[in-house]
Amino acid sequence: YASKKIIPIIPPDTPCGEFATVKSEFSAFVAEYSGGSTDLDGDTIPDSAMLELLSLYSCRSNEADALTFATNTAYDDNREVFGLEASAPALSAYTRVLPVLLSMNVAMQDAVLDLLSLAATPLSGTYETVACTDTDACTPIFVEDPVTTRGAAPTPYEPYFASGDADGDGVSNLTEYENVVAMGGDDYDFAVAAASTQLDGTGGLNTSSGGCFIATAAYGTPMAAQLDRLRNLRDETLLDSPVGAAFVDTYYRLSPPAAAWIAERPAMRAAARVLLAPVLIRNAGVTAALSLCGGLLLLAVAMRRTTGAVQRK
Repeated sequence: YASKKIIPIIPPDTPCGEFATVKSEFSAFVAEYSGGSTDLDGDTIPDSAMLELLSLYSCRSNEADALTFATNTAYDDNREVFGLEASAPALSAYTRVLPVLLSMNVAMQDAVLDLLSLAATPLSGTYETVACTDTDACTPIFVEDPVTTRGAAPTPYEPYFASGDADGDGVSNLTEYENVVAMGGDDYDFAVAAASTQLDGTGGLNTSSGGCFIATAAYGTPMAAQLDRLRNLRDETLLDSPVGAAFVDTYYRLSPPAAAWIAERPAMRAAARVLLAPVLIRNAGVTAALSLCGGLLLLAVAMRRTTGAVQRK
């Protein structure tokens, strides 16, 4: 009662806002300790791709997401243990990335601890890794975690390992990664697919810069500031709902030729920006987003039909 009514709930520390630093420290760590190898746990998925997946879950705002809480709790606990290590001062350049890597899976933890021991900077503490038995039951559990678990499957899996299934859609992370690679996708495309039950890596890819085809054409560059809002809308709103994820999948299947067509026509680029403008309003709801983005999707379909008719003639 005191915890819930009098003392404010203190959530676990999270690496969400620090992933630019985590990625930078990771590059430096592998260069110094592993000769540049970027698959420390040997699961055939590059560690950079798995870090993208962990980043997506760490930053989810859904308080009922068991994997999000387990991810942030493991980081919080591991960072505290790391801070007490005798070798911590010698490893001060890696205070963000090491707690993340040590939380990912047992193979990664073993590999990192072995590398540090060989370099005479051993860690002796007990570190936690993230494991799940289903999408509603993941450990470690934060002491004030509001998630209530139900019917757990008997066999645990590691959501941040190739054989794991982070989104619980029945398709392993490795299969989703291979599907993404086959379609020319990148690490972020894998993370989006592996974090959504509606995607399996065979569709719904974004561009290599993390933008979207028609929006990139509309604004002229994948680095346009407006695209950050669209990326957030996609990752935090659309992909969290079955309808939204289905829309994203369909959009990415139809939009590449439409984007090329729009990019060559200044008037159509301006029209696309008008359609996108309401979506960029802060706190735009999913219904409004789908309706307005749907206009772009219809534009893509119409363009394809028009182009096909011209080609048949």
